[in-house]
Amino acid sequence: LNICHNEISVLPEEIGRLTKLEHLYFGMNRNISEIPDQIANCVNLKGLDLGSTNISVLPEWIGSLSELVGINIGGANISWSTVLMNLSRRGVIVDE
Repeated sequence: LNICHNEISVLPEEIGRLTKLEHLYFGMNRNISEIPDQIANCVNLKGLDLGSTNISVLPEWIGSLSELVGINIGGANISWSTVLMNLSRRGVIVDE
């Protein structure tokens, strides 16, 4: 699902109903500052693009996305945290 460059400020909680979703791209939406917890239900998520958003903290549940292979945080306000370090150790590609 690609919703990049849309000037949205909130991701709909209903995204969590897309349990077969493999890729979620919502970068380049500077007004987004939070990731809804419902995305934790997207258990098949392989790619997540948070680049160029206003997100500064990654929720702990991102580490439980066992299928995740890549996450883009380039241009976002996200600093390295335990969540990112654990993802990196697990082999998830963290693109800055």
